Amino acid sequence: MNLLYRPYTWLLRNILSNSSLQDAEKAHKILPPRLRSLGLLPDSCTVTDFYFENDIVENTVMLAGLGESVRGNLFYLLDELNTSQAFDDYTIYVRTLAHTHEYVSRVIAERDWHRTTPIEDTVEYDRLLTSVKYVLTEVNMPTSWAKKPEQVYINLWHGTPLKHMGCDKNARTDHTMGVKQRDFSWADYLIYPSHYMRDHMLSAYRIGPLVQGSAVMLGYPRTGGLLRALQEGETALRAELAPNGESVFAYMPTWKDYLKPDKVVEECDMFLRFADDHLRDDQILYVNLHHKLDDSIDYSSFRHVKKFPDRCDLYQYLAATDALVTDYSSILFDYLATEKHIVLFCPDYERYRKKRGLYLDFDELPFDIAHTPQEAIKALNRGKTIDDEPAQQEFCSFDSADNAALLSTLLTDAPSSSLAVERLGDGCAPSLMLFVENGADTAHAPLLEGLLATHCENDYHLYLGCDRQLVEKNRKTAYPLLFDFSVMGVNTEPHWGSLGRRVRRLVEAGHLPFNIAIRYLAQEYWLAAQRAWGTSPFAAIVAADIVNPDTLLALALSGCPFALLFGEPLKKAVLEEDRFLKDAVGHALSNSTIVLVPDTDMRTFVHRTFGEDIPVNIASDAAAYEEVLKALACKNESVAQRP
Repeated sequence: MNLLYRPYTWLLRNILSNSSLQDAEKAHKILPPRLRSLGLLPDSCTVTDFYFENDIVENTVMLAGLGESVRGNLFYLLDELNTSQAFDDYTIYVRTLAHTHEYVSRVIAERDWHRTTPIEDTVEYDRLLTSVKYVLTEVNMPTSWAKKPEQVYINLWHGTPLKHMGCDKNARTDHTMGVKQRDFSWADYLIYPSHYMRDHMLSAYRIGPLVQGSAVMLGYPRTGGLLRALQEGETALRAELAPNGESVFAYMPTWKDYLKPDKVVEECDMFLRFADDHLRDDQILYVNLHHKLDDSIDYSSFRHVKKFPDRCDLYQYLAATDALVTDYSSILFDYLATEKHIVLFCPDYERYRKKRGLYLDFDELPFDIAHTPQEAIKALNRGKTIDDEPAQQEFCSFDSADNAALLSTLLTDAPSSSLAVERLGDGCAPSLMLFVENGADTAHAPLLEGLLATHCENDYHLYLGCDRQLVEKNRKTAYPLLFDFSVMGVNTEPHWGSLGRRVRRLVEAGHLPFNIAIRYLAQEYWLAAQRAWGTSPFAAIVAADIVNPDTLLALALSGCPFALLFGEPLKKAVLEEDRFLKDAVGHALSNSTIVLVPDTDMRTFVHRTFGEDIPVNIASDAAAYEEVLKALACKNESVAQRP
């Protein structure tokens, strides 16, 4: 053992054994700062240190927008938060990246948003996420973030989907949706502009039974900004876009993830060149491409095609247009609220429907459909001829010019009584997670196939948890079986605290006893579980032969009732004499409600290796496993308490 480690290890052993620090949460708040002051830990903190050490600061807000900028929804929300007297004593932070920070700072200064500070996505952003009272995002939160119980989290998303989302996509990507599923389960408020969106989003991410927050039926702030601009009159904007009284059209296509970026650019460029050649001199087509393709088109040679100016937000300019040309983008549902002309230009309709999938067939939509550039230009020249009032009622009934003002009240202690709020998750059957690291690997595929044959979703919702990185390497084996399950692909590796990392290394190296180290590490494993699946109310978590000790401990110490399936893969790993894994398995067994083994030989091995008092049951086939899983799901109520 390195001589430098001896006094450090002795100190840790004595501190962690100290009876006054048996409260794990208290230990995480007190010990690292104390050791830093003694020079025994570096001054830099990790996101886990921030989580335990930082207190929540009232009247603080973090906004994380699409594209790390302040366009669209964030623009109108920031305007409201910086002008309304209700937020006089608030501090607002908005996330940026290195390449957007200067632009966002300029917009903040130009708009005189004096309550707002831009924060680059760095350690400072991680620190603030653990102390702000309100968090609002229209994208994913970082995998390292964990919502605190005192925080209010609002998930806005970024558009009503026409195309398939989440696990509905025609792709083998179900195992990659874990972060979004976690975020939805954490949300205190999920914003939905329509019941259509609410139903499809909850279903697409298989998250309906796990959401414990509320659905707020409310249009997007950006749509409110569009409607406000229409109310106030768009004369000045119209004069800017069409100085000679031209007809003004907008072109805003979606991002096509089944194509390479250069192919997407090529398709857009071909259409724009055709439009430029065939539009009349009294017509102008303004373009806004997906944020991933900003500045990818050279507009200098066009006569009738231009990029939207950036003097105002795009949605204010949209109020001054006569028609919208798009494809599968959610912008069509926003623009629908204006009652103006919409043309869907989709030359790849059949291919896109096959590759990505759509929730609505185009014959169900009250818009002009164009499969060629010629048809698109012809539709623009013809003007609006289709009645879209029923579609407005279905998709825009919660829209108003006050969208941003109403949404902002969720960032206070007194949300507006005008909001349509619906509690989610109530009345659902219980849920249980069966965690198989590799997904449907060869060792567990027969069990999973058997469970599919015997399981009834009316009894309880069965979720299949897996390590998303391992499944990524194992796609050919895991699919198509994974399509038959509600999958949660997660990363359970702890983001160690500065002291936790050292404790973990010392115990693995044999310099610190496991039974002492786990007193401190238990809280970090609990936090790893929170980061993986949020506060999903599982009635129980069942781990199947988990051989990664950190994953196993995160599952066992998540706070949910826990059971372990102990089969040949786990036995083989234990016999390889990895001391830390063996200790982890022993600790997991001591936290298990029940241990399931395939036969008497395995029961004998568990008892001989870990003790006769381990509650072991034999389940020799899928029907027997299903009987136990059903009992666990239906008998126990979820307890998401800390260890």
